[in-house]
Amino acid sequence: MDSNCGKYDFSVLCRHCDNECSDAVPCQLTGTLPEWLKGQLIYNGPGLTKVGKNEFCHAFDASALLQKFEISNGMVKYSSRFVRSKTYEQNQAAGTITRAEFGTPAPASKGMFSRIKFHPVSF
Repeated sequence: MDSNCGKYDFSVLCRHCDNECSDAVPCQLTGTLPEWLKGQLIYNGPGLTKVGKNEFCHAFDASALLQKFEISNGMVKYSSRFVRSKTYEQNQAAGTITRAEFGTPAPASKGMFSRIKFHPVSF
């Protein structure tokens, strides 16, 4: 964990996902689905909560994971992919967090607001 931030509890929103599942796999169901239920549900949310030994400090900073559930003929298949953002690609190439995010400072940084100079105002 990065010593510049506290431990963020990701369990409320997500679990860390090391690998995507690009090929759809059948899901195990409990019960049955109506025959008329067909379609796709795509969920976009945090997925990669750490890169190398560094963890993100906020759920908004985690690399996005698209998760798809395909429903047809009473069956469900699941697949997922990380969103290939510029930051995701840079972090993967470096094996560590390389850029400041909403709540995670980059190396040698105090966070995304560190470049703003605040001047006290006297009243």
